[in-house]
Order: sequence, then structure tokens, then C-alpha cells
Amino acid sequence: MVKDGLAGETSDQINSHLAVAREIYNQAQQHQHQDSEAYKSRPSIEPVGPKTKHRATRNRSRMDIASAMLEAAYSGAIKSRIKRKVRISFTQLTEYLDYLLENEMLEYDRKTRLYRVTEKGLRFARMYKEIGETINPRTRVI
Repeated sequence: MVKDGLAGETSDQINSHLAVAREIYNQAQQHQHQDSEAYKSRPSIEPVGPKTKHRATRNRSRMDIASAMLEAAYSGAIKSRIKRKVRISFTQLTEYLDYLLENEMLEYDRKTRLYRVTEKGLRFARMYKEIGETINPRTRVI
């Protein structure tokens, strides 16, 4: 037996340790994949309680977010208020504001720095809400 490892171990012992380490790594990868699949297939649960007055924000469609932004800006709102109420990142906020302004669903008042919903935006929000209630009457659409 020739001792050639750093801790004085033989090459057979080192190979044995490497095999055990590979097995542990492979098992961890399998569990991670299983956890990932279980997470994807879990039912959507809306939080309940005093600190969770907003519905779950996970996996919203673009139209859900646009509708929520129109609701947040109904009586006039600055960017940070819309961002906070809709619970989106600043990058997303900028993207959606550009889209809503370009499509004349929102207007911006430079003096007050407020975004307000236009008549076209109100029509969209109402129609979107009606469609949501028609498709799934139990689900509240923002």
C-alpha cells in the first residue's frame, strides 16, 4: 500500500471517498429536481390574514398587471405609489407605464407628476374585469 494522498491515504481510499461524494451529489441533484417539480405543480394558494391584504402576486398575466396599474392610477398616482400597490419592480413599472402611455390608457401630468387613467383605460379595465368574472365568477380580478 503506497500512501500518496494529502492525509496519507492510499489512492484506493481517495477513490472510495470520491465515489461517495459523487453519490451524495447525484442524490442532492435528484432531490432538487423533485422539489422543483413539486413546486411547479403545487396549487396556487392565496395568503390570508391582516398582513396579506393583497392577493398573491405570483404568475400574473401581463393583462393582470396592466389592469392593476390602471386601478392604482385611477385617482392619480406617482410612480412609486403605482409600483407599491401593484408590487412590481421598477424595471417592470417603466415597461408597463410606457406601454399604457403609448396605448393612451394612462396620461401623465408633468406639473403634478401624476399618472391618471384615461377613458380608454377605464373601458379596458371594465372589460377586463367583466371577462374575468365571466370566465371564473369566483375569482376576483383586479
